[in-house]
Amino acid sequence: MLGVPRDADKAAIKNAFRELALKYHPDKNKGDKTAEDRFKDISAAYEVLSDSKKKAEYDTMRKYGAFAGAGGRFAGFANRAIGCDESDGDGDADGDADG
Repeated sequence: MLGVPRDADKAAIKNAFRELALKYHPDKNKGDKTAEDRFKDISAAYEVLSDSKKKAEYDTMRKYGAFAGAGGRFAGFANRAIGCDESDGDGDADGDADG
């Protein structure tokens, strides 16, 4: 979701979040429901990745495939790659810039 590598440090995570948050912020995209939803997803991803304990929990769950039908703290992410470089940051995992 943020388009950062799995081993990204806090500064890289914060920079990716800020860039995407500015792009999709509701004040810059008035009336655009897609941008608003994207902003919420980006914010949620940052909340997880910026907290060492939550990130470790997320990484463990992802490693063991715990998102398939999962509930709990990360249920909203399903199998999304919130901290994985398999996504180019536009919400899909195909590596293009189409969103």
